[in-house]
Amino acid sequence: EHAVSGRASCRGCKKKIGKGEYRVGMQAWSSGRNVVVWHHPVCFVRDAVRLEKLDRGSSARCKYTGDRFVKGDLRIVLQVGSTKNYYHALVAVKPLLAPVYDAIALTERESLLGIKDGEVGFSLSDTNIAYKKIQGFDQLNDNDGRNILAALSVPTCSKYFKG
Repeated sequence: EHAVSGRASCRGCKKKIGKGEYRVGMQAWSSGRNVVVWHHPVCFVRDAVRLEKLDRGSSARCKYTGDRFVKGDLRIVLQVGSTKNYYHALVAVKPLLAPVYDAIALTERESLLGIKDGEVGFSLSDTNIAYKKIQGFDQLNDNDGRNILAALSVPTCSKYFKG
């Protein structure tokens, strides 16, 4: 969403999120109550999103589907601070992250990919480069990496993507 006031600070870089700028919010527990913490879209991808492959069973469930994770599953972890994690199966990845990457495509291409103003949008390979910057991607084997990219890499905002 767009910031309505410009008072909030990014949980990642600690800088103010200006009025009208894109921001990503997550529920967190702070000072004895539930609050929404905000990130710039690029800071959210860099600091709050992580990929994991389970090497043993887990009692955790996918926040999106409610299904339990089993050994060998790939999952996306959305982490708020050091205490709260939200676990998501691959089917939830695109609905969760596509709006964030759309915001990045519109506003912050240079800081994430080095694409300069005036260049025409993302190609599919640029989008894959952006997804590969998620924490934990570099620890996946080739097949798991392809599965993550398959779950993520379909351009979602055709007005701004080419490929």
